[in-house]
Amino acid sequence: MNTRGLPQERFKKGGFTIIELVAVIMVIVILAACVVHEYVYYQSAAIISRNTQNVITLVAATEQFNLSGYTFTNLNPDFLGDVAVETVVSQLIAAGFFYPNPKVTSTEIVCRYYANPDTDSIGSAADASPGVLYFLPTKDD
Repeated sequence: MNTRGLPQERFKKGGFTIIELVAVIMVIVILAACVVHEYVYYQSAAIISRNTQNVITLVAATEQFNLSGYTFTNLNPDFLGDVAVETVVSQLIAAGFFYPNPKVTSTEIVCRYYANPDTDSIGSAADASPGVLYFLPTKDD
């Protein structure tokens, strides 16, 4: 009996072929793509949920502010009627109806002022008492 073995047996070694390695890598890449997609979706949903909760808090504080007899001053809406949320929030904080929250910013929430059509057309007056404020959540962060 030949101790060296046949030539085919001499070159046969254990391990993976290149095809097997490529198949495993492809499966890992597909799974990673699915995970990244789901992560982005859940992150976006969390941002929208947080902004919606911030809007609910702002609406409640604004209602209490108005019911207590206060009026907003120095609201300068642009041509679309957008007002900087910081302007509204700073007045709510000063009056004690809202606590400082660094996540309530104009990039997250759109504050829109609609004037009373009987008084003016675009809300250019500094006093917002004849108008209505709307807070709209956005998904920007």
